Amino acid sequence: MNPDDAAEPAAKADDLVSLISQLHELREPAAVSMWPATPIWWVLAAAVTLLLLFVAWRWRQRRRANAYRRAALAALRAIEPALARGDVPALAQLDLLLRRTALAAFPRKDVAALTGPAWADYLDHTDPELPHGGFRELSPSLADTPYMRQPGDVQGARLAELARHWIRHHHA
Repeated sequence: MNPDDAAEPAAKADDLVSLISQLHELREPAAVSMWPATPIWWVLAAAVTLLLLFVAWRWRQRRRANAYRRAALAALRAIEPALARGDVPALAQLDLLLRRTALAAFPRKDVAALTGPAWADYLDHTDPELPHGGFRELSPSLADTPYMRQPGDVQGARLAELARHWIRHHHA
């Protein structure tokens, strides 16, 4: 073994330590900003905010405009069991409920004076998609039965179904 070979690794080790000590400390890069860098992002954020505000405003307007429908459906749910049993007083309540709903949605001059078949035609006309031929077919049950001494065939369940459809879908 050569004595110079033994001294050489020790010198190399010293050189490495001196080289490492000359290195600079590592610096962390600057944090990335969360703020948009260009004005177009500000414009886009403003547009999206305005759109969301508009959608919320329209939803609130629509909800307020249809509050009478929700109230009418709740009242219908309350009298529906009596209608299904064929109770005659429930028919009078249903007629009153339909009139109140129509008066909330349409001008008073168009609704207030209607009775009998004309009332049923009006209901059918304001919701042309009514199932089962509409109210015209059941007009006697709706208009006359509450005032008869001996009521005939009361089709309360079918009237409740028509009323629910009309309340949800009439075109005001």
